[in-house]
Amino acid sequence: MKRVLVTGASGFIGHHLVNRLIRHGVQTRCLVRPTSWTENIHPDAELCIGRIGDPESLVAATQGVDTVIHLAGLTKSNRREDLWRVNEIGTRNMARACADQASPPTLIVVSSLAAAGPVVREHRLRPRKESDAPAPVSDYGRSKLDGEAAAREFVDSVPISILRPPMVLGPLDRDGLEMFKVISRLRIHAVPGFGPSLFSVIDARDLATALLSVAEVGRRCKSTALDDETGVYFAADPNPLTFAQLGRTVGNAVGRPRAWCIPVAKPLVRLSAGVNEVVGRIKHKPHIFNWDKAREAIAAGWACDSFKIKAECGFEVRTDLQTRINETAAWYREAGWL
Repeated sequence: MKRVLVTGASGFIGHHLVNRLIRHGVQTRCLVRPTSWTENIHPDAELCIGRIGDPESLVAATQGVDTVIHLAGLTKSNRREDLWRVNEIGTRNMARACADQASPPTLIVVSSLAAAGPVVREHRLRPRKESDAPAPVSDYGRSKLDGEAAAREFVDSVPISILRPPMVLGPLDRDGLEMFKVISRLRIHAVPGFGPSLFSVIDARDLATALLSVAEVGRRCKSTALDDETGVYFAADPNPLTFAQLGRTVGNAVGRPRAWCIPVAKPLVRLSAGVNEVVGRIKHKPHIFNWDKAREAIAAGWACDSFKIKAECGFEVRTDLQTRINETAAWYREAGWL
């Protein structure tokens, strides 16, 4: 891997990925929209103007690269069709652009645990494995799964791997910031539902390392079938925790070790999401916790097993979660966000 194209480079995960690539000595090209805020992108990265909705710009962007890491995606929207326009059609455009190259680059599709579905209910909650049949519960998850299917259409001509991260936290993350703020200021942490839950988390810096591992030594998809796990990976901290435990971990990091974890009944979760949905539509700016995200919140949890990526790619998270959360809180304070 000598020359890499990164889509979604202006996002917080993209920031950490680009930094990791450049530290790794990789020539890095970043696909950015004309309106993208690029201040956080490493100055040694090459900027390439284009859009995943513009196939011609993607063909130009992929010329001369040996690897494409496709991070660009939409996590929330006031219009559900926008999720498919970006997450499915945009991914198909990217895969087709790779296929159109004389020597197609390896394509790493960054999907989501939401595409696979929540924890598996057996005699107890079990983290999801790559071999489990996908069962998304939200429009976002379904759009990401359709994006995987769109990429798989090109498995005969493009080397493709898929990485499904769970909840991603870390410096520069504005969505995760809200949890830190509430716990820091109000000393409370809302926990959806009263039943058992299980969650996996990964820091964006560790996710960047996982992506490099999959790009370099990961197996590639062999089939268009969504239930074929070949070339599909989860990457997460090895120790899933409850959402309440995650709140306590954040509380320790922000100086609120005794923050109250308050269970919230599912009807109230839906009501809160409904209010946010209405406000988001009025302001023409989707809220991070909208009606679609409520579908995910009331599930039994979102945990995944990372054994496969360790066995096949040699990747494992080596920094404990509390340390990573502490580092994120410290960055928030230094940046004046917290």
